[in-house]
Amino acid sequence: MRHIRTNHNPLTVSDILLENGTARLEDFYPLTKVKTASDKKKLLSQGYNPGYTVSEWPYALPVNKIYYSKHLIPSTYYYDPDNEAIPIALCLNIYGTERIPIIPDSDQFCEYILDFAASLQNPDKDKIFSYLYNQDDGIRSQLLAEYIRRSSPSPELFDLFQMLYTVTDYNAGEYGTDLLQKLAFCRSDAQIQKIHNALADYPEELIVYRGEAEGSTNYRKAISWSLDINTAFFFACRHGDQNHARIIRARIHKQDVIAVNLDSREKEIIAVPGVPIKVTVERLIGPDSSLLMPFHHLDEYRKSVEQIRRLYKLYQRSGTDHGQLHSARVLFLALAIIQSGKIKLSPMERTQLLTAIVFHDIGRADDGVDDGHGKASRQIYETRVGKSLDPAVSFLIEYHCLDDKLAEEYLKSTDTIRAKKRTRLLYQILKDADALDRVRFGIYDLDVNQLRLPISHKLVPLAVTAVTGIKI
Repeated sequence: MRHIRTNHNPLTVSDILLENGTARLEDFYPLTKVKTASDKKKLLSQGYNPGYTVSEWPYALPVNKIYYSKHLIPSTYYYDPDNEAIPIALCLNIYGTERIPIIPDSDQFCEYILDFAASLQNPDKDKIFSYLYNQDDGIRSQLLAEYIRRSSPSPELFDLFQMLYTVTDYNAGEYGTDLLQKLAFCRSDAQIQKIHNALADYPEELIVYRGEAEGSTNYRKAISWSLDINTAFFFACRHGDQNHARIIRARIHKQDVIAVNLDSREKEIIAVPGVPIKVTVERLIGPDSSLLMPFHHLDEYRKSVEQIRRLYKLYQRSGTDHGQLHSARVLFLALAIIQSGKIKLSPMERTQLLTAIVFHDIGRADDGVDDGHGKASRQIYETRVGKSLDPAVSFLIEYHCLDDKLAEEYLKSTDTIRAKKRTRLLYQILKDADALDRVRFGIYDLDVNQLRLPISHKLVPLAVTAVTGIKI
């Protein structure tokens, strides 16, 4: 499903990031149909930027090959879809009536465009790569797909696809089953062996993941999967409405892999649409999920945020990465884990957890690596509450930043905490809420494999929203 934005709604940051790479050839509008000022006005309202009517066109380029694009920054194109080798789509860098003068002289500019177009009538591999590499993502995908469709199978064609596909983010849905099967037939024995070597350490049946959001190609038509679940979360949550994020898990037999790119962070696997088996789709939890709306813990959240604000003011803590906003987000995410996971806590257990969250980072001197800040935070807590301290709260504060094994060893050995199983649950909630807020550094800074509770990884979209949404 392609992202669609109506002209009645304001452009959001997500719209900008998405639309910046999704221009499409079918949206091109021919200059020959722009005959009056009212035609220009109508196009302008539809997302184009028409500078001229057909009679006003001032350049020595054939008007029947001039088109207006519909894009975030709409430009004028020289477009010839009937060129035999590959459709010609050359951005003229004309925006309205203004041309960016890369070549100042208009006649020389027009001569350059016509010469370049002529060079695409019988292009070599280097020319095709340069031409496609400099295109907008969406147009690149469409042109490359058409070039594959028109070309004879060869290992060079497969190499070209791999080189360009790895630098393209959008419109992967252009490569359907027919083209992927053709690319598979293109491969030389050496290219196939290279794929086998890359996957040598993996089982015959690969576990793969895919992250999708509102504007993503549906997995049923998708060709791209990842061996890394964190990559799936990245793509599910990087743009758009966090309420539509989803993770797809599947399996692919090694023999069905068309291409791989394991050298990148994405650990990408390319396969024919429909090849993945045992597919499951998991809807993640965004801010408007029915599991969170209404938010049942609002009063507890407000009271605890006020405690955080007073505490950080009292101790003059002003850290950015681990300051009071971070603590407020951890508080919010912990309550979200409880509500969405339907975790039943007694009033005393909720008090223990929320108190530990309020104090968990107050002992930090700065934002650097500091495994001892939990102990320093515990000391501040115990000083503040005196004889009314709760051993479980002290444990949660001190061990929240330490390895789970150390926490387990302490719980086994201590005599001061009786409800050890329940305290361990509180520890898991705190640790997961704290870990979820690592998305403030970027989604890849969170390893969802390290989350302890099954419900926690579903809340990654909510954590992304909270980074900008939580204010105190």
